[in-house]
Amino acid sequence: MPPANGAETLAWESSPGRALLALAGPTTLSLLSFACMGIVDTLFVSKLGAATLAGVGLGLVVTNFLGSFAFGLLRGVKVLLAQARGNDARSRVLVGAGVLVALQLGIGMAALGELTALVVSRFCATPEAGAAARSYIAVRCLGMPVLLIYVALREARYGYGETRSPLTSALIGNVTHALLDYVALFVLGWGAAGAALANILSFALQAGLLWLAQNETGFTFGAQARKARIEIARAGAFTGLQFVLEMGSLAALSLLLAGMSDLQMAAHQIAVQLAAFCFLPAMAIAESATVLAAEAYGHARFVAVHAVARAARRLGLAYAALCGLTLIAGGGVIAGWFTRETALTAVVRTVLVTVAAHQLFQSLALGSHGVLRGVGAARFSAMCSLACAWLCTPWLGYLLARHLELGAAGVWIAHAVEMAIASFTLARYFERGSWQRTQGAPRESMA
Repeated sequence: MPPANGAETLAWESSPGRALLALAGPTTLSLLSFACMGIVDTLFVSKLGAATLAGVGLGLVVTNFLGSFAFGLLRGVKVLLAQARGNDARSRVLVGAGVLVALQLGIGMAALGELTALVVSRFCATPEAGAAARSYIAVRCLGMPVLLIYVALREARYGYGETRSPLTSALIGNVTHALLDYVALFVLGWGAAGAALANILSFALQAGLLWLAQNETGFTFGAQARKARIEIARAGAFTGLQFVLEMGSLAALSLLLAGMSDLQMAAHQIAVQLAAFCFLPAMAIAESATVLAAEAYGHARFVAVHAVARAARRLGLAYAALCGLTLIAGGGVIAGWFTRETALTAVVRTVLVTVAAHQLFQSLALGSHGVLRGVGAARFSAMCSLACAWLCTPWLGYLLARHLELGAAGVWIAHAVEMAIASFTLARYFERGSWQRTQGAPRESMA
């Protein structure tokens, strides 16, 4: 059982909202590595036509799904480092273990990605879209080891409470990516494969910059690091499972749309990238809530954990409301950034209304997931995602998208319903205090 509520007051406890914003601001910018690259790819590839955009969109969803378990598992590096603050020797071991885990998973995911590329074109509506999806996945997955090492080092810096180096690397990496993407697509004419190569090279640059930053603190790659891989696996396994289930639901519905028409898949790709970009602050708030909740739980300050949860919900909901209004009011203008095709613009405008509703509920769910991971309740968090992502979304999405012929809009309505159910369930579990009664000691907290 966790110890009783501790007497030691944390430095940020009187203003958890400010502490969240202080962490979330730089974290938001550093998370740009994924979202901005997707936005830039979509903006540039959309100029090549709806079929190529549909293929690259499916390729992005598939590659993110293939890496999703590793993305979640490596969250364990951050929480274990946050709990180990002050113990420099253990911190170096954890960072080394995180890099080793990333390398091993990356090699396995690269091999799986090459096999996936061979069959993905069968799910596309046209041969042109299938060729784009196949070449994008084949090239992008070759860089999976580099991508996961970048993720491990980024999570390590967050665990140290240091956000400047991830921010700096993200800004440099995204500027580099935009330049490489333009050259690959419009100067060299490499198409979907060129877009994937630009992603690999920019992540390699970011990984190198974070490696240099970590050198100041150091790594340990010996026997202790190899043994600590098990700790990271245990800490992040349920978060990895959660990410797989969430991305798997998205991937299944994306395959459905890809087989319906290039128009619906292209609109879905634009919506996915806009949603990913817009929810960065909400994700950053959730990630920051994980760090603060883990620190509070480690000091047995359960009152502070509740304060973090309330602040995360308020901040996330306020941002999502502003973001949703922007998507609804500016839908036509936003769609015009990506395409001049009248039919595609009309579909995108409709889809963005449903994305706005999805954002509201997702912000609440993300905040709860973040806090529960920090206090060691990652198992319940993952199981909740399992139930919502697979017992609701695929079936409802299939009904709305295909049988009611709502297309991409139907898929996003299903996702909104999923997030509404998840946000209510997670909030109820947390407020009942079940995590205090059922979780193990603070040092076992999961990512």
